[in-house]
Amino acid sequence: MKLTKKKLLVLCDWYLPAVKAGGPVRSVAAIVTALKNDFEISVLTSDRDVGDDHSFPGIETDVWLSKDGYRLQYLSPDANKKTIKAEVGKDYDKIYLNSLFSKFFTILALRSLKTAAKSKVVIAPRGMLGAGALGLKALKKQVFLSLAKAIGLYNKVTWHASTSIEATEIRKVFPAAKVTALENLSVCKPAKYVESSKQEGRLKMVFVSRISVKKNLLFLLQLLSEIGEEKISLDIYGPLEDAEYWEKCLVLLDANSEAQYKGVLEPNNSHSVLSAYDLFVLPTLNENFGHVILEALNSSLPLLLSNNTPWLNLKAQNIGADIPLEEKEEWKESLLQFTEMSDSAYEPMRQSAWNFGQKKLDQDYLIKEYVNLFS
Repeated sequence: MKLTKKKLLVLCDWYLPAVKAGGPVRSVAAIVTALKNDFEISVLTSDRDVGDDHSFPGIETDVWLSKDGYRLQYLSPDANKKTIKAEVGKDYDKIYLNSLFSKFFTILALRSLKTAAKSKVVIAPRGMLGAGALGLKALKKQVFLSLAKAIGLYNKVTWHASTSIEATEIRKVFPAAKVTALENLSVCKPAKYVESSKQEGRLKMVFVSRISVKKNLLFLLQLLSEIGEEKISLDIYGPLEDAEYWEKCLVLLDANSEAQYKGVLEPNNSHSVLSAYDLFVLPTLNENFGHVILEALNSSLPLLLSNNTPWLNLKAQNIGADIPLEEKEEWKESLLQFTEMSDSAYEPMRQSAWNFGQKKLDQDYLIKEYVNLFS
């Protein structure tokens, strides 16, 4: 007798082909791809990318579309409220929310459910309860969280933390929370090792992320301006999310002939582009996972990160360094050490980075845990 699959409704503000929303899109896409044979999956999302005022071209909106093993509906702004309220009230076994503060795809969805029904909700805050994230627009977020607790908005839900660190962050805000810590799946495919072409006394760095306060590009540009005319180049990839912040970056960017903005890096091109560099750098204020970090490792790149990510103890593993943002001199010293490193000294670190990435991409055990989470 054929078993009936359980029904899983996934809500997220952005989904493929969106690229400007960053890691959460990839996290959700990876889950859908991995679980579509185990569950009857329906995805509700918006019909456009972050900041766009138009729908994705060539995609029909406000109707269910059949995809490869699941169904998907892109909602126009006019249909968001009505459709979400209707869908969450249907007979889904689990509802998976992928934001903490989303007006429609989280808050409206939760408010449309009776308290008892919230027990079937799994919510992934996607790093929004980290100290760095809560520090941005702090007062507004504090007021919202106080009100949410007062009305029991998140009562009875199960929280999905991407790391044990995020699990601690969730419990700090919601002490009685039921939390499952489960690392993000990745859509990144294992790639072949790419040998080093590093020159001693030269360093080719790459920054890939949204251009926003949280990702902290300005910090890196300030470091380079203070180091001076060393042989360090920096290529910057990422959507321009915060125009005011980008203007500040441009002041330093225009003064550095070795740094340049290269536009948005398409996921399909990430390996071929990243593997040409010597070092991936991300001085982020907060990262609950960092898909692009895994992509950098898969592209044979060592890492230089802040210690605000789950990718820690990098030096001990010979795959780079993670340094507190307060330690600016240590950041400068690390950059200079990478610069002066010979190819023979650098190659083992590059190999270690790739090896580490391949282990992380072996995700069969994780898929089983996700099946359990939604079962």
